[in-house]
Amino acid sequence: MASAILFFGGITSIIFVTIVLLSHKYAPEVLLSEMTNASIETPKDGITHYAVLTSTIVTMFLGSFGISVWAVATLNVNFGTCFLLAYVIHFIVNLADFIIVDVLFYMWIYPKWIRHDNIEVIHYYWTHTEASLTGLLIGLPIAAMSAGTALFIYL
Repeated sequence: MASAILFFGGITSIIFVTIVLLSHKYAPEVLLSEMTNASIETPKDGITHYAVLTSTIVTMFLGSFGISVWAVATLNVNFGTCFLLAYVIHFIVNLADFIIVDVLFYMWIYPKWIRHDNIEVIHYYWTHTEASLTGLLIGLPIAAMSAGTALFIYL
């Protein structure tokens, strides 16, 4: 079971971090306006904004759903175990996002394509910690939906 958790957590983390970093490269206003109180112009059509946010949530759901389906198909688990496994995947991805994107890229490396003139709050650790804790709360309904969907499919 540990290898499946590492597999699904690793794959989901790679996809999630890639989406976040690419969004900062090509549509920086989306996540920066979500993370900070800075006045950043969002795209006029709103499609880019919702595409980035939706892709991160869908990635989290698919990672949690993958481990849930695997657990139901191979271990014949109940909802509680399925929910716990899905939430562990969410926790792994959230931790990878916090360490790789928030601390490594924003705090230490801080490449030129992330820098913006009107944002200073991005350098405070509490901003990233608060976003990470919010991500853990968002993971509760995602894990519940993943576990419920997996059990519904296999029962």
